Amino acid sequence: MSLAIAQLNAALVGRYAVERVLGEGGMATVYLAHDVRHARLVAVKVLRPELATAVGAERFLEEIRTTAGLQHPHIVPLHDSGEALGTVYYVMPFVEGESLRDRLTREGPLPVADAVRTATEVASALAHAHRRGIAHRDIKPENILLQDGRALVADFGVALAVGRTADARLTASGLSVGTPQYMSPEQAMGERTITPRADIFALGVVLYEMLAGEPPFTGPTAQLVVARTISQEPTPVRELRQTVPEHVAAAITTALAKLPGDRFADAESFAAALAGRAADPAASPAVRTAASADARRARVSSRAAAVAVALTAVGASILTWGLAGRGSAAPPLVRAAVTLDRGERLAFGFAPLDLSRDGRYLAYVAETDGQSVLVVRALADSGGRRLPGTEGARDPFFSRDGEWLGYFAGERLMRVPSAGGAPSVVAELSGAANGGTWGDATIAFAAGGRLFRIRGERGATEEIVIREARMFDGTAIPVPRVRGPELLPGDGAALVTSDSGVAIVDLVRGTLRVILRGSSAQFVPPGHLAYDDGEGRIRLVAFDARGGTSRGESRPLLEAFRTAGGGMSMFAVSDAGVVGWVAGSFRRRLVRVAPDGRETVVTAEPRGYRFPRFSPDGRTIAVTVDPRPSSIWLVDAARGSASRLTLEDRHSITATWSPDGARVAFSAVGLDWVPAAGGPAVPFLRWERGTRAIGAASWLRDGRILGVEGRDATWQGTRQLVVLSPGDTTLAVLTAEEAHEDMPALSPDERWLAYTSDISGRSEVYVRRFAGGGATALISTGGGTDPRWSSGSDRVYYRHGTRVLSVRLRIADGVVAAIGEPTTVADGDYDFSQTNNWDVARDGSLVLVRSDPPIGSQVRLLLNWDPAATMRALPR
Repeated sequence: MSLAIAQLNAALVGRYAVERVLGEGGMATVYLAHDVRHARLVAVKVLRPELATAVGAERFLEEIRTTAGLQHPHIVPLHDSGEALGTVYYVMPFVEGESLRDRLTREGPLPVADAVRTATEVASALAHAHRRGIAHRDIKPENILLQDGRALVADFGVALAVGRTADARLTASGLSVGTPQYMSPEQAMGERTITPRADIFALGVVLYEMLAGEPPFTGPTAQLVVARTISQEPTPVRELRQTVPEHVAAAITTALAKLPGDRFADAESFAAALAGRAADPAASPAVRTAASADARRARVSSRAAAVAVALTAVGASILTWGLAGRGSAAPPLVRAAVTLDRGERLAFGFAPLDLSRDGRYLAYVAETDGQSVLVVRALADSGGRRLPGTEGARDPFFSRDGEWLGYFAGERLMRVPSAGGAPSVVAELSGAANGGTWGDATIAFAAGGRLFRIRGERGATEEIVIREARMFDGTAIPVPRVRGPELLPGDGAALVTSDSGVAIVDLVRGTLRVILRGSSAQFVPPGHLAYDDGEGRIRLVAFDARGGTSRGESRPLLEAFRTAGGGMSMFAVSDAGVVGWVAGSFRRRLVRVAPDGRETVVTAEPRGYRFPRFSPDGRTIAVTVDPRPSSIWLVDAARGSASRLTLEDRHSITATWSPDGARVAFSAVGLDWVPAAGGPAVPFLRWERGTRAIGAASWLRDGRILGVEGRDATWQGTRQLVVLSPGDTTLAVLTAEEAHEDMPALSPDERWLAYTSDISGRSEVYVRRFAGGGATALISTGGGTDPRWSSGSDRVYYRHGTRVLSVRLRIADGVVAAIGEPTTVADGDYDFSQTNNWDVARDGSLVLVRSDPPIGSQVRLLLNWDPAATMRALPR
């Protein structure tokens, strides 16, 4: 029995005994179950967790109950619905037979009589629902079941509930109501009011497919299907199949009218037309009051004019898109979103995404199954294309012509054709990479806080030595470390991010001048800069590229996700009016997953929670809370009450408990600790700001702390495991291998060390003796990171992509080995945008972070963006 079924049976104990999975769709997983109370087989549909979260369990169940009164011979009735232990479900009879989709897949076009009978029965079901004010909104062959030759319409409740509760939360989940091939034009255009005539259109599509073998509007991508639905007329069905009666063909034509008012007034009229006894459809009241033929053609034409917008929007997995008119001469501003494939998350590096200059392509680094890879996605397509050979990639950047992508892998600068091909090495790095840029004939990149460039196709790597640095007022400052270069036109100067703000580096003179506070600046031709203001917003300011100066006041453009420590470029701007950014919020909650799989919300009030850590007794969770300045809070794991622990007006992050639970260490300017009962912070170990990066992981009983040292202060590049002693800046290094080793976790008896290493070429979890040497055991399979221990030294937990797994250990004669395959203990839409964003208590309970909207699953877009109009229109 799978873990999911075991968890479901635990949630539904005494009511339903789940046997097996019947199928899985975009909104729910369907299980065959035994109704314990009534001794019958039923189908239990369990909502996808992200849909249940987006819609809200109470709202969903309230809406779905309105469909319980639909009692009709061609509607699958609703037996039951509810929520148990965080699982939202509804129950229907188990229909023995197959779906219409199954029959079409097996047989192709159906006999005319069968097709017409099926459509008539579905029309009868729709008429019954429509008279009660209920539209289905997702009629398609998958939702039409066939039992003993009789059609049964399923899933009225889901379509209604999701449709009525569609809002920003549903938008963020990446889910929508409707399937492109069966969507009416008004659904495809995103109109808010959807009438029952959308069901008539969808039924016309289904009937057309039953007779012709395929829907009337098809295409290789979803956006092309929608574009054709909006703008094209279907091929008459009799041209494809001459045996279709003329009155049936005429009924289909009426059902597929672009304008709702030109379709049948109701489902009964559609059924009557299929029987050959319908009056002139134009006699219906809705059609009689419609506009003239010329006006109708004009309205259809206006929809066709929006095809370019719909093409881009749907291809980018539109979740919601608004058309904000900016005058008759300007195209509409379109808001869209690219949703990553299921199981993928953005791999958060320094700059995890980029747009081609022409705005046609998006490149990003996706993490799946513990491995990162470059993905290129045309905004007019519904899916991305992974580039083979780019495993371990980070920080992509397009060439000016869009033909190439530069990126970093390990301590190498690489390039690969954006259309796919063999990657090649451009340069070996002397330090951790901090972003790159491709100019007219130059590549510039930052590594180890220094700036480098490569001129020409096969030029040598040369360092840009910065000899002089000044603030915007002319004050001389020490030469700062730089990152995130952006070459300006002509390749003679570059924008960079420094510790003092956004700066211009003259690549010829070797001078640096800070021009504004912020980071991650990008030039927007012909005369603007977009940059991160350090407070979670992208701002826009006028900019003279030739003189290297900003002019006037900046304006806020977008709210963007940004880690509290800063330093990551979470947006990209093209030259062609497209902006892409990673959205996020500080609306995060802590959730607890019990050893039996039950999930409960720990914190009722959302805050910017990250890096949760259980106290040794499991009763308290120390957690970092954003926004700036970040601070450490303590959360009661049972009651959810939260109180701030660190009160200093500076960043304090990544809490670590002492073994007795009396103290909490945290990273600030160095490493400090504070009594868990409250009090002033006490230095543990201090170092000069910006010179090194050291993070705590486990506090030993002898007072030392096990931690990680980064090669530089930006946490980029190779890391090593170290042991810290109070006040002693001489670190005891545990690793000497040329590998990236990170995230150490010490077993409760302090004998065994679990950690992450990429010595094999990808991140895996290993266990070895903490002291005394000995063999190292590979614990994870196929990738892993973030190891943890629970109550004893015989089980390790770790993360693999979006899953948390556990594996048992066998320790004999001082040798450790994994026993059996890892077991999944949690799998859901948790926030793993950063490492160490979860923890395990001694009893095996997990604490994880949920974000609203989910972070890293989506890239949002602005299309047809005009920076000059933004400067004029947005408030200061």
